[in-house]
Amino acid sequence: QIIDLMIGLEAMLSGSSDAGIALRISQRLSHLLGKEKKERREIREDIRKSYNFRSDLVHGNKRQTDFLEEFLSTTKKKATLTSEDTARVAMALTYLVRSAIFSRHVEHGEKSKADLYAYLDDLAI
Repeated sequence: QIIDLMIGLEAMLSGSSDAGIALRISQRLSHLLGKEKKERREIREDIRKSYNFRSDLVHGNKRQTDFLEEFLSTTKKKATLTSEDTARVAMALTYLVRSAIFSRHVEHGEKSKADLYAYLDDLAI
């Protein structure tokens, strides 16, 4: 589910270049959804962690439990991670994806994809 959600964000926010995808997605999403600096910082960090996990899992570098420990910022041992922990991460990402879709089409529907990217990128400067 996490991989699918990251694919959705990548399709919506990455643009055409392969370079710096995680950075572009996290910056654009944080400015699309975050109203305050602290909230934008938290969104960027969650997306960075999620994208890195997606990459590690897809390329065989990391197990799901390793990601959950990092994402949840816990000191729990792998054996004590619960299905609720997994659900919490998936719910957080699902919320971000749904919010991004809503914002893209309701709040910024008049903008072309290129104009939205330029707008969001300008906010990051």
